[in-house]
Amino acid sequence: MPVPEPAPNASDVDPEPRLRADAQRNLDRILTAAREVFAEQGIDAPMTEVARRAGVGHGTLYRRFPTREQLMVTMIEQRLAEAAGAAEAAEAEDDAWSALVGMIELIGSMHAADRCVVESIEWEAVARAPQVLALKARLLNALGRLLRRAQDAGQARADLAPADLPHLISAATRAIPSCPEGSDLWRRYLAVVVDGMRAPAASPLPVDAPRDTAPAGGRAG
Repeated sequence: MPVPEPAPNASDVDPEPRLRADAQRNLDRILTAAREVFAEQGIDAPMTEVARRAGVGHGTLYRRFPTREQLMVTMIEQRLAEAAGAAEAAEAEDDAWSALVGMIELIGSMHAADRCVVESIEWEAVARAPQVLALKARLLNALGRLLRRAQDAGQARADLAPADLPHLISAATRAIPSCPEGSDLWRRYLAVVVDGMRAPAASPLPVDAPRDTAPAGGRAG
């Protein structure tokens, strides 16, 4: 008859899973706090305020994110992954135009909610991070498929290219910093942009679509 093994003593239990869970909770708090602080104050907001609002020590913050750029990259990665996932899911929608416009509006809403998204576009150290570039490509590919569906359905103008979309969205969201706080005024300008994307009565565009959507220089990191 097998002898039952004694229950492990608490001191013998590997504490690593608990530590990993604690580290994940700290990371989640830091990212949530950073999103709030940067949305309110911009990406130059003090890192000490991020640590204070997250309820973690400065050492915890800087061990995980030694530089502001690394924190910004992680935040932008999260937002891009969310947007790319939503764009890929939108491909299953029945109405091609609604799927495309819905994604454009979602990206605009993300920009409005996260001021850091708009500002970090001009921060070269963030915009050119390999993981950010990879996620931007994934998002652009998904948006391109949505655009082609709308074009095939005769709903979107045929002379638009996927590379046009980031610039068109940016044309509207650039107004966000100058809009009154909490205002949805940017949606007015986005609606004008979207109307210009419709196929009916589209007039010829004067120049070709851009070949490269990567940021050309900008703020140094």
